[in-house]
Amino acid sequence: MIRRSERPNPLLKHVEEYRKSSKPQLKLERDEIEHLARVQTEAFVNHPDIRSKLKEVIGVSDPHND
Repeated sequence: MIRRSERPNPLLKHVEEYRKSSKPQLKLERDEIEHLARVQTEAFVNHPDIRSKLKEVIGVSDPHND
């Protein structure tokens, strides 16, 4: 049986090189981090599939859809 050689994951290689890099990394202020976290959370919670799953888990009905 011929074994196929595995290729390295290019994304993992890029991340590894980035971590080893001596270049200064992007620095965010606290308010910028909080804003990005809020935006990500809102995008996640407002996704239709996630909203319905959260309502199912919490047991809350949506007054706009009743």
